[in-house]
Amino acid sequence: MAARWFHQKAGPVRPWYQRDSGVRLTADKALVAEHFPTLAFRIDDKAQVVYLEGPLSIDSNCGIDTSIETRLVFPRTYPQSEPSAYDAVRRFKPYPGKDIKDRHLSSSGLCCFWLPPLSPWSPLDPNALRDFIDQLIVFWDRQLIYDDNGKWPGPAFDHDEKGYRQFIQEELNDDAGLTNALAPLVLGGLSVGRNEDCPCGSRRKFKKCHLRNVEDLRWRIARR
Repeated sequence: MAARWFHQKAGPVRPWYQRDSGVRLTADKALVAEHFPTLAFRIDDKAQVVYLEGPLSIDSNCGIDTSIETRLVFPRTYPQSEPSAYDAVRRFKPYPGKDIKDRHLSSSGLCCFWLPPLSPWSPLDPNALRDFIDQLIVFWDRQLIYDDNGKWPGPAFDHDEKGYRQFIQEELNDDAGLTNALAPLVLGGLSVGRNEDCPCGSRRKFKKCHLRNVEDLRWRIARR
């Protein structure tokens, strides 16, 4: 008798906060309750989106606390991917004569902490969310300083392609010429065959010159 094979129909994929009996959400709730008790989780089961919302207290040097209304949105790939943080009530406006991006905020209130390949987010770290919110507190504190003088108080990359070019140049030991040659390859604006001459001008084949550098930079940018 011929063997008969049965294939079980796959059920719907559970959202991250329901997997493993909700262990990650439970742990994150306990962590937030201990360190940031003014924040509260909210789950939209229909959209399968988790939010963390509320006033986040910032201690100032003068001893007067400032609360910033904050919203964190957890991606469906959490905890592999970090949450997104927002200025929930659009408290921070463009500084006179400048763009909102100078604050490292988008018009939607989305916070830009770092370029994705430089994110310190560690999905297996049980304290990852705490550390993320600590970074958000630093970010809000810098926003308050920026309100005073219109200058960003700390190191920062530019946004979009210009920021990635700065990142690439930093990774290439601040070699501007090499950055100009390789950045179009890393960012997808140029294609070179493995056996063609390397764009750096060395007259060596690309595969024996800077191919590995380009592939590494592409991977670091794409993985986030």
